[in-house]
Amino acid sequence: MYLVAGLGDPSRVGVHTKYPKEIVDVVLEGGGRAALRIPGTGTGKLLLQGTDNNGNPLTIATLEWTSANGGSAVGTLKINMNNDAACIELSTAGMVALKNVKTLGEISGAPAGTIYKDASNFLKIV
Repeated sequence: MYLVAGLGDPSRVGVHTKYPKEIVDVVLEGGGRAALRIPGTGTGKLLLQGTDNNGNPLTIATLEWTSANGGSAVGTLKINMNNDAACIELSTAGMVALKNVKTLGEISGAPAGTIYKDASNFLKIV
């Protein structure tokens, strides 16, 4: 692996790339792979952020993965939105859990296709 400064701007870095760079630009050709790894057991997060008017980070979404067993690939992946509000969890066994599903009253004005729960906790779609 090598790092390439992008277009004469040292604030932009490409990782093994031949294209004009973003701040981080990773190109994986021919079936290449990239990894963000947790050593042993624990949790890791990848944040998608915006910036407020004072330059402070504002987290839009977080991909959080947890490795429960340092000797295997067992773990969970969570997608959290806006300040870590739990949204979706993909479990070790491939199960999908929808977190914080709202009631019809709580999603008033939501776009078509929005999932909500009724009084009996059955999932429905607007």
